[in-house]
Amino acid sequence: RVLLYGHSAMVNRGISDQMGCDALWLPTYGAKPSDPSAIGWADDQVALWQYSNGKTNKTAYPTSVDGISTCDLSVVISNDLLRGH
Repeated sequence: RVLLYGHSAMVNRGISDQMGCDALWLPTYGAKPSDPSAIGWADDQVALWQYSNGKTNKTAYPTSVDGISTCDLSVVISNDLLRGH
């Protein structure tokens, strides 16, 4: 199982297909990716969403971790994709 991480300019399906990528870890700081098809991915191919870079975050999720401070933070959208099912 190969997971691709990168912003929309890098994660279009053509490039990811050439690399053999099965799932996407998408950073969009603020809004949950509501339409991954705009960059060629299906909803069920997005495994993780990085919602904050430690500064930019327009969600109700936190931007820091106790004992670490501000940092990149993500949430799992699909456990099955991460397990390879």
